[in-house]
Amino acid sequence: MWNPYLDVDRTLEDWYQCAVGKDAAPHLKTYFSFWEQFWAKRATKTPWFGAKGGGRVYLDFNGRGYLKALKKAEVSKCQDLLSKVVAKSRTDSQKARAEFFMAGFQKMKKNLGSVGPGK
Repeated sequence: MWNPYLDVDRTLEDWYQCAVGKDAAPHLKTYFSFWEQFWAKRATKTPWFGAKGGGRVYLDFNGRGYLKALKKAEVSKCQDLLSKVVAKSRTDSQKARAEFFMAGFQKMKKNLGSVGPGK
């Protein structure tokens, strides 16, 4: 059940460490923090989100217009962070999760070819 007294930051720290291990956790945290800020502040201002289209109720999940809000340096930074996550994960389970995150990022990165990040 929902716990309004839960310490969100502490729970996230625990999740990062359990997911990919103590050494890789800070890099995964930075990676997810970037995306949280991106989705909350920048993706919502793109036409994909409906900022210029009258505020759609349903998002175009097959569209990739939100990727235009990314900068090339941010893509490189995310790649670097996940490379560190993969390299610093120790157990088979941690490595499998790290590689899962990397595979998702690589899929998104492949989609950049049709949209292209900003400068």
